Amino acid sequence: TNQYQMEELELQSIPQNAKFGMYIKGNSMEKSIYENDIILIDPSAIISDELNDEIVVALFGDELVCKRVSIDSVNQVYNFNSDNPNEKNKSRINQKCSDFKLIGKVVHVIHR
Repeated sequence: TNQYQMEELELQSIPQNAKFGMYIKGNSMEKSIYENDIILIDPSAIISDELNDEIVVALFGDELVCKRVSIDSVNQVYNFNSDNPNEKNKSRINQKCSDFKLIGKVVHVIHR
């Protein structure tokens, strides 16, 4: 079973569209997001046409991933890419809509 922690943070400003946050584990998004950073997510930003080259959170089975998405509209597939060139093996390529559930777009990063 997954265990979740809640933490109260005091921030100067939060994007109005940010509805929840998550801690990042791992280094696959380094250059943009680092381990233990907190990402703030807008769950209403799930229209695929507007997400190309954005950082998103998606659910694959029971695993949440934070990746930069690129959309191949012609073949109707999604590529979830790591920003860290040393972690490209953690990318998820040629994913169909039935392979994942889009949770939302990352709208702010709190570096820790």
